[in-house]
Amino acid sequence: MSASDGCKRNVIAGGPGCRVLYCRDCNVAELELGSMSMRLEEHAFRTLAAILQEACVELDGGSLPSQLQAKEILNRFRRSH
Repeated sequence: MSASDGCKRNVIAGGPGCRVLYCRDCNVAELELGSMSMRLEEHAFRTLAAILQEACVELDGGSLPSQLQAKEILNRFRRSH
């Protein structure tokens, strides 16, 4: 998946330094973390998202944060980058 392949990647989440792009034609999500990027088929990306969510729950002491808390965490990240 590269721009020369005619991929139409759109940013679907995040911001500078940490974002997710997605190509609907290829069904590939690209996770960019700083200078590193990882391309995953959609099902693999969803699996990674579920694993990361499970880890966040553990970090929060076993409780799933509310939608409002999740948005605040994301906003703090965006302001710091």
